[in-house]
Amino acid sequence: MITIDPEKRTLFMVTWPVQGIFRFRSQDSELILSHVYWLWIWDALSEVRDDGQQLPFVEAVDNGFNDPRNLVETLPVTPRLLEVLRQVPPSRAPSFELLIPFEECPKKPTPEQILAEFTKVFGEALSSGTIEMEFE
Repeated sequence: MITIDPEKRTLFMVTWPVQGIFRFRSQDSELILSHVYWLWIWDALSEVRDDGQQLPFVEAVDNGFNDPRNLVETLPVTPRLLEVLRQVPPSRAPSFELLIPFEECPKKPTPEQILAEFTKVFGEALSSGTIEMEFE
């Protein structure tokens, strides 16, 4: 498992409604966010097809997390994935109006902030070709 300096972590989490937590780790930083903050990005990535095939990242997530004792997967990051992330429109995001942020997250992020952090972490991971994803 990749260990990240707490100074290089970005948190986008909510206390209500109760959510699963996802951690995305590159070799340089970590993005920790509640399920609601990334589900809309996941939906956009899941819709993309290249020659009829899902993106390798989407396929790996769909096929991963089969061992309930180990909810950490190393997933592929490709230039195409990064290109698709950069094309996800912030307007796809749901309203975050009724969410209650986690106490360490003083305000709700905007869709633009979430996409910027996603793109940053995945961009860092591109050099190694993989990103670590953990589900809590």
